[in-house]
Amino acid sequence: MSKPSHEKTVDSTETTFVPQNQELTNKINPKDPKLLDTIAQKYSSKIVGESNNIKTLIGCFVSKDLPKKFRLSAIISNSSSTGKSYLLNNVLQPFKNDLIDYTDFTEAHFKRSQHNVNGKIIKLEQLERVNDDKQLSIQRLKHLLTEGVLKFGCVERGEKGENTPKDFVVSGFPVFVTVATKFDIDSETANRVFMMELDESDIQTERIIKYTLSDYSKIKANDEWETNIEELTRFFNQLKKMAQHTEGILIPFAHKLESVIPKHLEIRRDLAKILNLTCVIAFIHGLNRPYLQDNKPKNFLVDNFGSTEKECTYWIIAKPEDFTEALEIAGQTIKQTINKTSVKQMQILALVKKLYSENCILESRGVTVKDIVKHSSVIKNGGYSENRARELLNWLANNGFLTRDDTTRENQYFPTEKKFSDLETTSINFTQEEFDTWLKTQLESLGERYSLVGSWDGDSASKMDDFTNKTKENDATKLNSYQIVPGNE
Repeated sequence: MSKPSHEKTVDSTETTFVPQNQELTNKINPKDPKLLDTIAQKYSSKIVGESNNIKTLIGCFVSKDLPKKFRLSAIISNSSSTGKSYLLNNVLQPFKNDLIDYTDFTEAHFKRSQHNVNGKIIKLEQLERVNDDKQLSIQRLKHLLTEGVLKFGCVERGEKGENTPKDFVVSGFPVFVTVATKFDIDSETANRVFMMELDESDIQTERIIKYTLSDYSKIKANDEWETNIEELTRFFNQLKKMAQHTEGILIPFAHKLESVIPKHLEIRRDLAKILNLTCVIAFIHGLNRPYLQDNKPKNFLVDNFGSTEKECTYWIIAKPEDFTEALEIAGQTIKQTINKTSVKQMQILALVKKLYSENCILESRGVTVKDIVKHSSVIKNGGYSENRARELLNWLANNGFLTRDDTTRENQYFPTEKKFSDLETTSINFTQEEFDTWLKTQLESLGERYSLVGSWDGDSASKMDDFTNKTKENDATKLNSYQIVPGNE
């Protein structure tokens, strides 16, 4: 028996049959063009608003099963009592079987209790550890997220009291997620995660108040939340199996993104996060995307006794709408991530520039802390204390967005030419002819190794029925449209 190159999870979960073209009411349709909206809506019985943050987190959690280059992690940073942990814990519900959940842990415990964290989600209840500069840091976990391995060397005392050197190895590329109550996060941590914030607007507060009052006035005879979680769990389990046959995701229009990408040093690492989110979205929409089937099958484990079967793998091809959707659902998160900043810092800089340009208010001087306190009520969720205003102004000055004059009784701040970077949201036009040229370039040296399934500008969904039944070698079994796992019977 040849050694399997891939391993397929053995799962006896019953799969619900969904006939093609049937109007779906309570089921997740993998061919739904608004699939992520449907998924986010499933959380609405438990979470009010935050649709884009839910979708971004879903992208991170789904990425745990894809090839390691696509893994995405996140830190949600907001002030206390904004519902960070509540949101995170509820979005995680369908993924609990792959969750490693810590309130806190020591290095000694981690290296002894975890051996392989590949395909796992490591959740830390709250990020509190700091480095020598008093910045929040994930410390040694950052090596695991980048290198996929942690090797600890230590000396342990034996039964007879002798000291014995011992190695501990933790391997695998997990997804990491946590929350924080401050935004001062060290750069090596920030470079490895999406920086997220919850909606702190008055409108969102009103939504939460109405939801909470309503929640206390209803009889919960039928728990919609439990039903939705079961449906989400089934769907994400299908994606997990589908990921085992996914060699990768391709962006054929990648060269067209150059004009919308900001040119600064930090983008070298952050660009991969943006592209990976695009790829994860394309994967979630897999049944509505063309793909390249590898006609050279690989061995997959099919049971607990080591039996294998040959099955094909594939490369999913992203479409421009996947990049657009990535920007739509994570636009603010992406802006925070590439600038390593918070919404509040962006708002304060805008206010400083506004006040500085209004000489009638400032009388041709710089902006002071008292100016910010006086006028911050115009900012969404503003109304800062002097200490908070000073903290935000100093951060902007230390990072080159402002200059600080400390020769006067009150420090004065002046805006510089430096701006926060952002991505342009212009639409990407990629024609059938451009796709054909790209495809020819990709395949010309590979002969008949790969076959294109689906089309670029046609109705991919109607042509993707073979996605679930052409992956087994010499297998003609027709799977229904909900069983999206190649070769699963």
